[in-house]
Amino acid sequence: KKKIKKNKQPWRANYLSSTETQSRIQKAAAIHGPKDRRPKIVRAIHVLETLLHSPPEKCNESNVVCALTLSAKLLVDVVVIDNVDNNNNVVMDERDSFRRLLMQVLDILHDLIQDGRLQTRQLCNVAWAIAKHYSSDHTILIRNEQIDIQNSKSNNNSKNNNNNEELLTSSEEWDLSNEQESKDVSSAETNHINGDDNSSQGSSINSSSSSKVQLILDEIAEHLIDVMFHTTQTSSSSTTTDHYVCKTSGKRLQPPKPGELGMVSWAYAILHPRQNTPGWEPTQLTTPTTTTTTTTSESS
Repeated sequence: KKKIKKNKQPWRANYLSSTETQSRIQKAAAIHGPKDRRPKIVRAIHVLETLLHSPPEKCNESNVVCALTLSAKLLVDVVVIDNVDNNNNVVMDERDSFRRLLMQVLDILHDLIQDGRLQTRQLCNVAWAIAKHYSSDHTILIRNEQIDIQNSKSNNNSKNNNNNEELLTSSEEWDLSNEQESKDVSSAETNHINGDDNSSQGSSINSSSSSKVQLILDEIAEHLIDVMFHTTQTSSSSTTTDHYVCKTSGKRLQPPKPGELGMVSWAYAILHPRQNTPGWEPTQLTTPTTTTTTTTSESS
């Protein structure tokens, strides 16, 4: 009898296949002997290349999370030099190639998140890895206020500083209604950025990658909130359960642990720092004033 081979779907590998891919990814990040003097950026490039060059049928979401976290750990101590001040073309080429590979991995990650393939622990690890990548290379994510400043300079040169402050304030608002209706990342990026046609190619690439990272982070937050909301609601009712069944993938998702919430909270604090001081508005402290009363005796 001939064995019928089942059609293997990409990024849906079983445990054995994903373990083999995981081993290759970890070997790409490791140091091979005392003569291995590869820079950390080169090892991080090899990590992402190993994932992207592996057959998608032998990979799953665990391999994507592993590649992102390993490459982020490798680049923790790597100092990024600005393009203007850097004369070493080799270093800049390595940085550019790593950014391109990172965006390709983020495209795959975006599809996996939309399909509900990642567990809550993996979602927290991915958010942590993206924040680590941003801390080592801030060019992968342009803050919203920086994008608005660039657009305001190109489109509103005649406006005063008050209009620019209004743009900075409105940039804090984020609406995912357009992005949720469309599964195309590129269309969501163009709808969100609304950049000027006369802008340079480099700024448009940075804006595109920034929108991609922002979209992934918001999707991670929505998934975590959804899981925590449903597990909290069911635990307070008569039928208690400690998991939530994802509607898209059918996976049983456990609520995030305190340590995992700490990781994702740190990630969002790095990627979305406060524009105002945290906490309540400090009370206005008044210095005690000494009042001297003078008595005047009126002559009768």
